[in-house]
Amino acid sequence: MSKWFKRFFVVLLFFVASLVLAALLIPLDKYQSGVEAELSSLFHEPVKIKRLKVLLWPVPHLGVEGLVIGEQAGIAVDLISARISLAALLRGQCVIPRVEIEGGRVAQSKVEAILSWITESHVSSPKLFCQIGELRFSDIALELPRIGVERASGSVVIDDGEVLKSVSVSIPGRHLFAELTPRADGALAIKADMPELLLPGKNPVRLERLQLNGVFRAPVLELQSLSLGVMGGGLKAKARVEWGGGLSLVGGWGFVGDRFAFMLPSIAGRLTADRLNVQGEFSAKGAEMKVLLGNLKLAADVEVAGGAIEWAHDPVKRLSVNEAKAHLGVERKICEMSGLHLKLYGGELDGSGRFGLADRQIQADAVVTGLELGEIVDVLTDSARLTGKLDGQGRLSISLADLAQFPHKGRLDAAFLMKDGVLGGGKLVRAVNTSVRQADKDELNFQEMSGALVVSNGAIQVANLKLAADLYDAEGEVRVSPERQLEGVLDADVKMTASLVSLPLYISGTLDAPVVRPAGSTVAGAALGTAILGPWIGTAIGIRVGGALDRVFRHKQELDEGVAPKAPAGKAAPKPATRKTPDTSPVVRPVK
Repeated sequence: MSKWFKRFFVVLLFFVASLVLAALLIPLDKYQSGVEAELSSLFHEPVKIKRLKVLLWPVPHLGVEGLVIGEQAGIAVDLISARISLAALLRGQCVIPRVEIEGGRVAQSKVEAILSWITESHVSSPKLFCQIGELRFSDIALELPRIGVERASGSVVIDDGEVLKSVSVSIPGRHLFAELTPRADGALAIKADMPELLLPGKNPVRLERLQLNGVFRAPVLELQSLSLGVMGGGLKAKARVEWGGGLSLVGGWGFVGDRFAFMLPSIAGRLTADRLNVQGEFSAKGAEMKVLLGNLKLAADVEVAGGAIEWAHDPVKRLSVNEAKAHLGVERKICEMSGLHLKLYGGELDGSGRFGLADRQIQADAVVTGLELGEIVDVLTDSARLTGKLDGQGRLSISLADLAQFPHKGRLDAAFLMKDGVLGGGKLVRAVNTSVRQADKDELNFQEMSGALVVSNGAIQVANLKLAADLYDAEGEVRVSPERQLEGVLDADVKMTASLVSLPLYISGTLDAPVVRPAGSTVAGAALGTAILGPWIGTAIGIRVGGALDRVFRHKQELDEGVAPKAPAGKAAPKPATRKTPDTSPVVRPVK
């Protein structure tokens, strides 16, 4: 045995020495131009090689340095090494079991060309002078469309040196692994796996564990399953993409998630939900991808449990929704919402809306019933207090970019009816109370309050205002300019100890410094009544007569000017608050 081993070792050593000697003595430069010509004919583009060489470690093999394909250097490779099968070479065949490519760059146009070659219905390898079994590549910079440059590694396996068996690609920078496998029926099976992906933008969205399985058979891509984790939930979808005389897309999708969260940059906050369930479908047709996306049609049913809107500056304050349901539809860059139904703060809201994806304009209609106002107002403002149950309906028109600036931007038309509440927290309420009853209070208990509200780019108007309160009943209108200037008039029926007295009031000044004063005829009537009949009875009668005259002349002026407060167009105002109308005869009427 020892003699046989010694003889074998001597033969092996002689063979290796012969290869080393050949590598040192044979000039490879004279073959370089022939190799460049062969490769140029193969790729149909000019090919340049820096130099050919023989590598001796770990076993002798051929090497190519500085390979460049294309006049614009669309593909550039730092080093290619090929191990030739000696057994096949002795049989007169050129077989390379494995080719390794280390370092390089592939331009975007060449990436697209390679993908086009792989996705042909019957993929066969180029006819080479040597049969290649596997191509391995590492640290190749790929210029990917709309993504940028990513460095990739992977392999291409060719069955019997002719038919593509599989292609696998790994992008460590994005933790992506993809595999393409031709099937016997001519289709191409596709698999992809990515632990996470960050979608760029002003508010980046993190996707978790993207998994994709599909089959491609020209001209159809069948996406059998796609799943990923996003925003605290799981998205699943399937789709069919077909081209040839145009592109078409059809599929279905669903999202189910607990502890859902989505950033809302328009209001500097976020939308959350304990449970979100969305089920829908989509379709589109177009001559090209841009047109296809522009013609996207999407429909979905949405259910929310335990929803809320939170503000980044004060996450403690949040608007909560017990339950929500709606149907969404997207077509031709218009998103429409119908069948909206919310349960929140002891009441309900029903409505619909429309959002333009291009102009980003919002239009929404809503009807509310039995809504408890206290907590809602506490969340929205610290400067006012308002409680009670609200019934009403209205329409909002505003741009998404201006949503956080409402009421200084946008328009709201609404009709409202509030019952059994407290209005306070403002200097205007204190000024009215002081003028009516000399009551230095900044709040007012009311049984009913109704009116028509118009908010337009910072200007606020409350028309047809009717109020039934503990201290007085009133009707009139109040306007607030964008500069916080006040203008308005109230006809107040003051509830005195044993009488009900009419007192017209004019409102002016600003919200920070309101001025409330009785009408001139009212003051004169009060003075005249006091002089003739004495204090209390004479004063009360004088105020009532003066107030009646003031209303008559003011009503005539409004008719002459054609001014009349109106409710929002197309909206029926809620049932107005009950207001007692005092008898115009000069007598004092006891309060019931």
